[in-house]
Amino acid sequence: MKQTGRTGEYLAAFLLSDHYDIESSIVTTTGDDLWCKLPDGRLVKIQVKTANTIQKGRNKYFFQTSTLKTSDFYCFVSLDKQFFLLKPIKWLRKREGVRFSPNQFTLEKMHQSVEKSLNIKPRDCS
Repeated sequence: MKQTGRTGEYLAAFLLSDHYDIESSIVTTTGDDLWCKLPDGRLVKIQVKTANTIQKGRNKYFFQTSTLKTSDFYCFVSLDKQFFLLKPIKWLRKREGVRFSPNQFTLEKMHQSVEKSLNIKPRDCS
């Protein structure tokens, strides 16, 4: 399980850099997994949650979240789809788990979640 989480952290850091020019450092602290420097110089803390299997009978990914919410954002990573969804910590409120349908993990929805959460558009890949 620990390897799944670490793999998700590396994938999230790669996607943040590759698509949005966000510099990320993987950290080992309570409550945070990534410390990120945004293109405008802001610093944000992100907790990464990773899923690599769909819940049987539900056709959804389940992500266990913590009651300790010290980060600025949660990054929900689907390893098999190779995308993530970024949500502000306040979006979770007091929930200790969240489910997403696999069809939520697309490039377009990843871009929308980053733009809505961080006000950053994907870099021009042309």
